[in-house]
Amino acid sequence: MATPTYSDIKRFSAMARELSKGARAEFERRASAIDYADWSRASDELRALCRDLVRYYGMASSTLGAQWYDYCRRLAIGDGPPAQTIEPNEGALSHDMENVIHGMYAGETPPDQMAGSMGAVVEKHVHGLTRATVSAALRSDYEANVRRGLHPSSRYRWTRVAVGDTCAFCMMLASRGAVYLSHESAMSKKFHDDCDCVVLPFSDGGDVSGYESALRHFNDVYYSARSAIDNHELPDELRERIAEAKERHNERYEAGEVSDPWQRVNEITMVMRWQNPGMH
Repeated sequence: MATPTYSDIKRFSAMARELSKGARAEFERRASAIDYADWSRASDELRALCRDLVRYYGMASSTLGAQWYDYCRRLAIGDGPPAQTIEPNEGALSHDMENVIHGMYAGETPPDQMAGSMGAVVEKHVHGLTRATVSAALRSDYEANVRRGLHPSSRYRWTRVAVGDTCAFCMMLASRGAVYLSHESAMSKKFHDDCDCVVLPFSDGGDVSGYESALRHFNDVYYSARSAIDNHELPDELRERIAEAKERHNERYEAGEVSDPWQRVNEITMVMRWQNPGMH
């Protein structure tokens, strides 16, 4: 069984990011011509432009994700049915757009910043379609085996491969290795807005040529933080900061502002940042 090299993965990541940045650039250029004197009309124009560009560039992004999945599958287990492209998540897109629109009406986002704020939504949703397409294709392959009565083997897994300037959250998740579809968690599927991590199917990350030293570094940073927590070696100042962050986070969770309550991974990422100043 073979996997793409780290160089292959970085090229794919760069292509995906180029698409999403191109979508954002076009949105901001066209949105700059909108007249914000009539806010109601301006918000309708922003919504329509955002949806149009997410659909247009999103199709290219999803096609790229499908091609990536087919390439990874061919290397790992051979050819199969071509991966299918997917549509943007309309509910999630509408939610993010309305958050920006609300900021305009509430006076939190000045008109001259609207193009950039909504442009970030465009970039997020276009870029996310590459990962979503790979995940959907792997899930489809997995479920097809189940329907045929075949016991899904351990090959139906994926790993997060970190690319670029890796944050503590992504480093922590990348260090965990394979995610098996039979028990993948909600946390494993989280990606922040400007994340360049790549979903690599049929791999645990340890078999990627050129990724070995980066993965060792991620593991060292992650396990150093875990050890400090488990062995009660955190300084008082950090423990106080963690307690305050936990309280604020859970207040936001109860208010419906975040989807999950405070978890151990939140504590680990805080310790990783404390131990590695400059890590974001």
